[in-house]
Amino acid sequence: MKRISVTLFALLLTIAVPGACLAAPYQVGVTTEDDVSAKLGQPDTFTLQPDGSYVYVYKLRDSLGALNYFPIFALFAPRFSTTATFTFDPSTRLTSYSAT
Repeated sequence: MKRISVTLFALLLTIAVPGACLAAPYQVGVTTEDDVSAKLGQPDTFTLQPDGSYVYVYKLRDSLGALNYFPIFALFAPRFSTTATFTFDPSTRLTSYSAT
């Protein structure tokens, strides 16, 4: 029983990491603003650059994912915070991406 509990906790912890939704295959020059918006929704911050490019910033805070359904496990789970930054050229193509 203890082994099952530990395995279940480890599985749920991997689901809870907010970076999981950021692990989609974003490719510079291929991925568009529509692709990112369809996956992540509206950005938390939008910045228009003087050259016509623009930056989307997404902030994912304290995401516990599936652990929210298991309050006992959620008490012991580490809290995560991830910031993802996407830069697009004026034609809406991804020019750079980072997640911290």
